[in-house]
Amino acid sequence: MTVLKKKILYIHTAGAFGGSSRSLFEMLKAADLDGFDLFFLTQKGSVEEYFRELGHVVSVRGLPQFDHGRYSFYRGIRWLILLREIFYSPFLFFGLIRIRLLSKNLDIIHINDFVGLPAVFFASILFKCKIVVHVRSLVNSDDRLLRTRVLDWVLKNKADSVVCIDETVERTINKKIGALVVHNGLNIPKENCSHEAKYSTDQEPLRVGFVGNLLLQKGILDLVEAAAVLKKDGISCQFLIYGHATGGKKGAIASILEITGIRQDVRLKVWSMVKFYSLEDCFIFKGFTNNLEAAYGSFDLLCFPSHLDAPGRPVLEAAYFYRPSIVAVKNPTPDTIVNKVTGLTIEPRSLAELVGAIKVFHADRSLLRVMGVEAKKLSNRKYDQRENSQKIFKLYDSLISSEN
Repeated sequence: MTVLKKKILYIHTAGAFGGSSRSLFEMLKAADLDGFDLFFLTQKGSVEEYFRELGHVVSVRGLPQFDHGRYSFYRGIRWLILLREIFYSPFLFFGLIRIRLLSKNLDIIHINDFVGLPAVFFASILFKCKIVVHVRSLVNSDDRLLRTRVLDWVLKNKADSVVCIDETVERTINKKIGALVVHNGLNIPKENCSHEAKYSTDQEPLRVGFVGNLLLQKGILDLVEAAAVLKKDGISCQFLIYGHATGGKKGAIASILEITGIRQDVRLKVWSMVKFYSLEDCFIFKGFTNNLEAAYGSFDLLCFPSHLDAPGRPVLEAAYFYRPSIVAVKNPTPDTIVNKVTGLTIEPRSLAELVGAIKVFHADRSLLRVMGVEAKKLSNRKYDQRENSQKIFKLYDSLISSEN
């Protein structure tokens, strides 16, 4: 007897393999996919090769987004971004038609961040199935704005389930929506993570790691400025930068976004600042790597000076490898980072606090091990990828069962 597989479509709006795509990839790699047939609709880019390991991939030039995060939302000159979303809308529609040709019916459509909400309306025309929205970034919860109320309405009335990656994100969601918190995780065998994490000694430079694409919002320019101050103060540090230098797309819309400052690719600015401050000897660009064990093992602590006022995926990855973090976040929730226990929290965009936090670890290297162990304990409690993947697939099963 042939058992019909349950069909799930994942809609992912970014082409570059980064935090949200890594989290989705890790979630699916750790799951038991027997009985499921996976489809992916995504923007063309490096994400394609990863998603092809898991299922059928349809890639298009671009997918429209709903820009209403706490950091980025429509205001002033940013309204020009609507030109991009209008331009990309036909690609979404025809991408969904290509999915329809591959599979007439779907059981679940999973949107891999709330910015992909425009897909809800197009998908509802072509498919009759349950919709899950994964909220991976802070939502602008200012209910004085009409678009906040529109977002709330869509999540409450069009999504069958809303999933948040942590409590920090959940508290930006309207409580009436009833979002479910399911943490991200890391799909690496525990035996590959040494319990004898090695850190630098007082006689060696403090090794500070940065993991993420070279984007303004990730605070990469802040880190260069901090490196310059530390060098001037005679503090010996080495900065190891792991991640893509994003960008490279050309065209009229890309040019407009660059001219207005909306486009976030700042790689040339980073390199010029490193040269200006004569940091070539201590600011080392390692590029993108899939070997997370080698990357996190190469530095003592993670520095995540993001402007987003939220812990990012690198913080949980660092914790997995016994690395404490310096994170730019005002009011962290205890499921992500505990100030002075698993790392240090600083005010976003504060150069003085960023420099001061690095100096704390430089002056007392014993804190690296003490906080690193506590970070690992937090990781074990909250970020078990296999367990968290099971929660998502149990959610799928409950939604599918409720329809039958």
